[in-house]
Amino acid sequence: MMAACLAMAAGAAAQNPIFLNKAYNSDPVAGRACYLMGHVRIDSSNRLAEIRDNDSAAWRDFNFKEGPRKMIISVCPQAGGTIDVFSEYMYGGTVASFKIPEGDGKTFITLEAKVNSNLSGIKPIRMRFHGDADKNLFTINSFRFE
Repeated sequence: MMAACLAMAAGAAAQNPIFLNKAYNSDPVAGRACYLMGHVRIDSSNRLAEIRDNDSAAWRDFNFKEGPRKMIISVCPQAGGTIDVFSEYMYGGTVASFKIPEGDGKTFITLEAKVNSNLSGIKPIRMRFHGDADKNLFTINSFRFE
């Protein structure tokens, strides 16, 4: 079942830009709006947590004034897995892909991926997660485009 949520409290945007596209999004409200599908949830630290195989998350209204060249993501690996990033629809081509290694569930790492498409204008961003179906794969702290 799909659930709508707010990823951050209104006053937290300046202190804790969890899902805010700082380089390309002038409207911090867009960074808070998301849709979650599957086990994934927003934890008490405003992170995407309890991510499992085939879960997905979406953010709307990213303003890509100039095409980004890379995407940077901060994750805390557990079982590990993959993140496929899409714009518009999840059955189209990927914008970026990340291979998340197995980890201790305590240490955050930062990964970069090349942006594979020409993003411009106002677009949604969607992520689909894959890995071991019976385990928590990783926690996402933040992401941005540059």
